[in-house]
Amino acid sequence: MHYMYKIYVILMLLSCFVGGNCQIITTADGTRGAAMGGALAVSGQAEAGIINPAGIYADFSRGVIALAGRNYYGLDGLYWASLRVVRKFKPGTFSLAMHHNGYSGFNIREVSLSWAGKAGIATLGLAGGVKQVYVAGVGTRFLYSLDFGGIVDLSEKIKYGAYALNLNHPIISKDDREYWPLVLVVGMEYTPHSKVVTVLNVRESFNSLPVVHAGVEYNLIRLFWLRTGASSRPVQGHYGLGFQAGKWMMDYVCRSDLKLGSSHQWSVLFSF
Repeated sequence: MHYMYKIYVILMLLSCFVGGNCQIITTADGTRGAAMGGALAVSGQAEAGIINPAGIYADFSRGVIALAGRNYYGLDGLYWASLRVVRKFKPGTFSLAMHHNGYSGFNIREVSLSWAGKAGIATLGLAGGVKQVYVAGVGTRFLYSLDFGGIVDLSEKIKYGAYALNLNHPIISKDDREYWPLVLVVGMEYTPHSKVVTVLNVRESFNSLPVVHAGVEYNLIRLFWLRTGASSRPVQGHYGLGFQAGKWMMDYVCRSDLKLGSSHQWSVLFSF
C-alpha cells in the first residue's frame, strides 16, 4: 500500500514536469504564505522558498539568511529544501537562493538571483534562475527562467501584488514541444485590525484551471502568530504558526490534503 501511495505522488510530480497541471512544483512556497493557504502575491517577508520577487524587499536591518524544508506526506526521500540569503545595498535589495525539490528518481535543483527596489508606493522585483531537471531514464536538462513581480501599498490596510514565474517559457524538449509552465499570480492583502491580516490570491498556470488561495494571520501575542487558510486544486487546508525571538524567526505549516494526508514544512530566518 505504501509503495502504491508513493507511485501516486511521483506521478503527480511528473504531471507538473510535462504540463504544470498540479501545484507540487510551482508552490514550493515560503512558509508564512504557505500557512495562509499559499497566498504569496503580497508576501512581505524575505523568506526561503518561491515567492514574489518583490517580497525580498522587507523590513530588516541589513540582511537575512533563511532556511526551509518540507517533507511530502511522510514519504522517505521525497522532500523540498531551500536556502535564501538577502542583503540590502543602495541600488536595492539582492537575494541569492538555492532550491531542491523531488526525490532520487526525479528532482529539480535551482539557483536564482533576485533584485527588488522601491519607488513611491510600488515595490518591483526581478529574478533570474537556472534549473537542473533530472528524470531517471531520461537524463538531465538545464533550463533558464525569468520571474517578475510587484507589490503596491495603496494604504496602510490594503496592498495589491502580482508576479509571473517563467516569463520566458523555458523549453524542456523542442521535439516534443514541452515547455516549463508560465505561472501568473495576482492577489491582495487587507489588514482590518493591527493584529489581523487577510490574504486572497488567484494563481493560473499554462494548460491548467485557476487555483484560489485564501488565508488569515492573527497576532496572538506580541511575538507569536497563528495562521490558517485553504487552497483549491487540490483542495487543501493550511495551518501554521510563527514565533520571533530576537533576530530569529521560526515558522511552521501543515498542509492537509483530502487524498494524500499531511505535509509538514518549517523555516528558520535570521536577520542581521
